[in-house]
Parts: sequence; structure tokens; C-alpha cells
Amino acid sequence: MIVLAWNCRGFGQPSAIRELIALVRDSNPDILMLMETKLLESDMKSRLRSVRFVKFVYVPLVGLSGGLCIAWRDHVDMEPVSISRNLISYLVFSNPLSSPWLLSTIYGPMDRFNGGWLIMGDFNGVLYREDRHGGGEETSSSIHMINAVDNMGLVELPSQGLKYSWTNGRITGHEIRAKLDQGVANSDWWQLFPNAEMKILPQNSSDHSPILLNSEDCSSFVRRPFQFEAIWTHDRRSHWVVKHAWSKGFHAKPSTRLCRSLFHTHRGLSLWNKNQFGKVRTQIKTIKQALADCQANNNDTDAWCRDKELRCQLNELLKRKELLWFQKDKI
Repeated sequence: MIVLAWNCRGFGQPSAIRELIALVRDSNPDILMLMETKLLESDMKSRLRSVRFVKFVYVPLVGLSGGLCIAWRDHVDMEPVSISRNLISYLVFSNPLSSPWLLSTIYGPMDRFNGGWLIMGDFNGVLYREDRHGGGEETSSSIHMINAVDNMGLVELPSQGLKYSWTNGRITGHEIRAKLDQGVANSDWWQLFPNAEMKILPQNSSDHSPILLNSEDCSSFVRRPFQFEAIWTHDRRSHWVVKHAWSKGFHAKPSTRLCRSLFHTHRGLSLWNKNQFGKVRTQIKTIKQALADCQANNNDTDAWCRDKELRCQLNELLKRKELLWFQKDKI
């Protein structure tokens, strides 16, 4: 299932309508979630028909602000649970059929739900300090969101694409960027969709990025399923990566603590493997070429020492490759 969420900041401009049409055409979402549409319901219905969404629920604007919407395709089976100015929640029955789960689009506070739960939208706050660049201290909305997410045992969805989803549009020196638009889910939802991933798309007509969720097949995001590699244990740095990951997963509820710790371990080891440990085949090729160059000019003491060092590095890489192939043969 693919879900597209976007704080469009109003559909008054033709550029916003064009961007919506392009987003739907490119991503072909099953569910569409829109915030701050600033439209009357009749106008919202017309906009949705232009992208071939007929089924929807809409909370109209109040004054000159607001407008919250969820729309879905005919093949998606959904039933309403809660509808308010800041939150629309629907139970999704069609995927998977045996385990209904709650989908919420948000522009404000959250309430607790027992069962699988995914929340996407503009949270108007950040979860981590690194999710904000520029500006002063943490805002009250960020503190409120952090407390709410922690209390409910929710975990942030891993994301690709842009690091920040919102900007104030100021010039360098006064610019503030933040990851306000995102998705979080509880452990029950993660058990249903363990490979789910979110992508933050570029901003265009709005100062908020659209966010795109793929709950099942993540191949379109060029992301392989996580697999622990036995060769990592031969590098002491992997132990520090795991230790650091588990130190970030604290929560009073044991099941949530386990889910968060595993999530941070997955992310930490994947990044470490990509940036520091991985790409064994490329490293072997590079070392072999360096060894060949060294041996072609082996006429001094420095070259001899370099040759010995390169041989040690090559043997270690070959051991890693052998262990990697051994593990793959067992799968």
C-alpha cells in the first residue's frame, strides 16, 4: 500500500494543483492525505476528482485556515473512527485482511489507540534535535510531540530523500529547516509492515515537502531488506554501533523498548556498513591495484613496507568475503 501525505498550504494557487496532479501521477497512491487545503468542501471534491479520488472525508477550513482530508481508491476498505479539526483516523481493513490497523492524518494533538497504528502528517514539531537546523531552543510544540510519541510507544519511520521537510524560506543566516512532516507507528503496526519506508520529496509550491509511504514493496526506494552479516562481528566497531543503538531505545514499556532498540540497531548497522565497513568487492579491487603498483616499483624499503601492509589488508578483506559467501550459502 502506498500513502501520500502533504501539507499543501492551500490550493488557491494553480501551481499547487499542478503539483498535486504530478505527485499522484508519479506515485499512484492508494491513500491520499492532505493538510491545510484552505478550501470549501465542494471545491475540495472538485480537486480530488481531478486526480481520480472519489471516496474521501473532509474537515473544512475554519475562517481562513485549516482543511484536513483523507481520500482513498475504490479497492481500499476503510471505516471512520475519529474525525476532528486536527485529526482524522480510519481503520484500514483491506491490507492485510486479517489484521485491521488505524491510519491517522494529523495536524495537532494525538490520542491513544490499542492495535496497529500509523500516523502521518504535519506534526508541527520535531522528534530529535538533529531534525532541526537553525532557530533557537526547542519549541513547545516539539516538546509536546516528543512527550506524546514517547508516552504512546511510537517509533519514527525510516526515511529517504530530503533530511528536512519544511523551510521558512529565509536567506542564509536566517534560514530554519526542520523535519515537521513525517510518520510514526507503534510496535503492532511494525509487525504488520516490517519493511515499510517513507520518502521525503522535494518542495515546490508549498514550504512543506510531500511525504510518500510504501508499506510493502520498498524496491521502488532502492532499499534492500535488512540482514545481519556475520562478518560484522569481526570488526570491534560493530559492537559499539549496537551498544549505542540500544542506549537510544529506552521506554517504560518492554515491547516498545525492544521495537525501538531493534529499529536503531537496524539503522545504525546499515549506515555503518555503507559508510565504513561494506563494499568488500570494491575494496579488494582497489587493494589489488595498489599492490600491483607497489610491486611494479618495489625498489626501496618504503615500497617493501607498503607491500607488506597491503598484503595484510587484502587477506583480511578476502576473509570477510569468504565469510560473507558462507553465510549466503546457508540461507
